[in-house]
Amino acid sequence: LGYGALRSAGAIWSKLRTEDSSNKVNLDEDVDTEVPLESLSNIDHGDTLAGVMEGIRREDFEVTAVFTADGEKLFEYTSYSGDNVQLSAEHVQLMRKHDGIIRLHNHPLECHASFSRSDLESLVGCHAGYGIIVSRNATYVVTPNRKWPSVDEIDTFMREHTDLMEVVWPPDYDEEISVTTRELMELVAEEYDLRYYEWSKSKVSSEEVAQAILGG
Repeated sequence: LGYGALRSAGAIWSKLRTEDSSNKVNLDEDVDTEVPLESLSNIDHGDTLAGVMEGIRREDFEVTAVFTADGEKLFEYTSYSGDNVQLSAEHVQLMRKHDGIIRLHNHPLECHASFSRSDLESLVGCHAGYGIIVSRNATYVVTPNRKWPSVDEIDTFMREHTDLMEVVWPPDYDEEISVTTRELMELVAEEYDLRYYEWSKSKVSSEEVAQAILGG
């Protein structure tokens, strides 16, 4: 994936902004009822993609924020859990109403944890344009070159490569957990024609990532 070539902001922007029009899909499902956007949010770290990325890095619980392809925040929601966010049917309906959404969440664990199997399956299920994870010190981005694989393909591939997961035992956890390594995500990207990036926060800022995705 040429991580060494991504050191300059110009290289980052040019690689991230090369999107195929086939990323956009038309969904047959309609939202039966219109739900006010404000009712779908229960936490607020700002209105911009970069602002929310930085804001949720510091939280001790997971937060999910969803933006349109143009950078308008649709909602920001948390279950105040350290390892998951339980979205409602209304959240899911709203995501499916928009093509190419940007789905962002944080991983509060101090360990180096990239997209989990369920994270990838969620991106596939809502036909996201981009998936972003922020941790205390890193940023992870994944996007399809043409289209996402199916949920079953992701499920099977990840289960067949559990040997590439890293086992950690975070403080305050009752048991060890498995987290996704860069090596595994690079294999997923190669297998299913995805673009995957990992950056240290100190080398690539939230503002640079947001500008690259939104073209601002």
